[in-house]
Amino acid sequence: MIKSIRIRNFQSHKNTFLEFDKGVNVIVGPSDSGKTAIIRALRWLVWNKPMGSAFRSNWNGTTKVIAEFESGDKIIREKDKSDTYYFNDLEFKAFGSSTPEDIAKALNMSEVNLQLQLDTPFLLSDTPGQVAAYFN
Repeated sequence: MIKSIRIRNFQSHKNTFLEFDKGVNVIVGPSDSGKTAIIRALRWLVWNKPMGSAFRSNWNGTTKVIAEFESGDKIIREKDKSDTYYFNDLEFKAFGSSTPEDIAKALNMSEVNLQLQLDTPFLLSDTPGQVAAYFN
């Protein structure tokens, strides 16, 4: 489970640190305060999306998302002149458009883990058959 993340030079976040509680965490705040950028940063870490460099801020320096886990593991996703993942002492480069397998296994996240404001509530808007199919 992710204990905390640090976001550097990602959209409106120059150097943001967030700690998560066990269970459900909700990000709230006024309009245009960087809530969606936090979700984008997490998606960049977890699924290597968005691609490109449009999310990088105008501040100079490396764009980074650092996730620390309850277990003590650490995953770093950074972009400067190249794209790189770090998982503890391992370095991953030239991974294409997908997340390196070791990183994906350590993160163990699916689309269910990150919900956006206009997404339908997970399982609450599904038919009983869809809910059963999810659990089976």
